[in-house]
Amino acid sequence: MNAIVPLSRGASLAHRAAPAVVVFPHAGGSPRFYAHWAGALTRYQFWGVTYPGRDARLGDATPATLQALALACACELDSLLDNAAPALLIGHSMGAWVAWETARCLEQMTPQRPLMTVVSGQNPPDCPPNTHLYLEDDAALIADINRQNPANRALWENPELCQLFLPAVRNDYWLLETYRVEPGTVADLTVVYGEDDREIDTAAVARWRQASRCVFRSRVLLGGHFYLAAPDLSLPHYLRELLPH
Repeated sequence: MNAIVPLSRGASLAHRAAPAVVVFPHAGGSPRFYAHWAGALTRYQFWGVTYPGRDARLGDATPATLQALALACACELDSLLDNAAPALLIGHSMGAWVAWETARCLEQMTPQRPLMTVVSGQNPPDCPPNTHLYLEDDAALIADINRQNPANRALWENPELCQLFLPAVRNDYWLLETYRVEPGTVADLTVVYGEDDREIDTAAVARWRQASRCVFRSRVLLGGHFYLAAPDLSLPHYLRELLPH
């Protein structure tokens, strides 16, 4: 089953020469969460990554590590994207680390492809969480999900939906909490976070600079950890500033 799904009509064979934007969701997330960006990215191919265990990949097994997930994404993207057209990988929260690892793989696979990486709402990769929620019971896991995103509290009060979605969330937490980075960099890196984000250590965010070997930028936007939820378009508007017109 394909992990990369189109999120706009521009993501088709007829537009392969256009710059591409690929979004890597947060833990427990789906590309559908970012579908409202499509109207702000009409000039670009807009793709989303579906992790195993949800949507059309409900029966797919979770990779052994976050790096293995990134390698699988990179292999699919390397054959999907045009080698000469610019591509921008944008990941939020857990997706930030998946996007950064995927970019490292893609740079080795096709060095000539112009590639930008944007990491949102996440600490640098040498700052792993000191939690083991993937080992805790369902109540503890749901409490943490609701703490980060109270807007979806009603979903987690539905036993049938919990049974459907919670296994994928637990697997994502496992990938996130067992991730241990190996030294490396990407060429072009941008860090974005909400000014009221309490899920990140703002004193540590500057260390993302060490994960870039050439271009480094940072931008602070209004809001908390889920500042980019619908209907907010501040992040896709900023991405347009980074992409060729």
